[in-house]
Amino acid sequence: MTQKVVSVHPETALIDAVNILTKYSFSGLPVIDDIGRLKGLLTERSMIAEGSYMHLKTLLRLFSEVNFYKKDRNHPIRKDLEKILSMKVSDVLDPHPTTISPQAYVENAAILFADPKVNPIPVVDGQNKLVGILSLSDLTKLYGVNLRTNFKTREIDKQIDNFIEDFEHQFVVVSKRNTRLWFITSIMFTIVGFVIAFLLILRLT
Repeated sequence: MTQKVVSVHPETALIDAVNILTKYSFSGLPVIDDIGRLKGLLTERSMIAEGSYMHLKTLLRLFSEVNFYKKDRNHPIRKDLEKILSMKVSDVLDPHPTTISPQAYVENAAILFADPKVNPIPVVDGQNKLVGILSLSDLTKLYGVNLRTNFKTREIDKQIDNFIEDFEHQFVVVSKRNTRLWFITSIMFTIVGFVIAFLLILRLT
């Protein structure tokens, strides 16, 4: 795990947290209170507005760089933009993130990371105080492979095997000899059809 954790407070401005995520390319930020207890996790997923596909991270960065609403105080969407820009981390954080103990086995973390919704995982002690952070990339470096990619690959291979099995039950397997025969027959029919069409054209003209 990473012991020197970059974290934010529930009252941190969301735009500031977004800038930290962007600057360091973090997949998530743990949110702690004044005494270091974990209050939640801020991730890309938690910044998708509930009930829509509006991505707050993109929206915040866009609005923070647009100046038209600052010049036009009577613009109809000015108040809405001000509300978005004044959002706090506490407004969108996941209050019940998946956590792990510093004494847990690495294999336990690998199982947790199989869920695509999990990343990163805050490491907390018995008092729920943040003592570290564990990301999928940490395990990737340890094992030398992308665990999530391998997991998906196994699922895909399984689906392909099932498809092939169903295909073999539903369709007739043709021998190479018959395949060649059918191919030659198809060519002959094509040639005959072309000749007939050509003769009809000559007759019409």
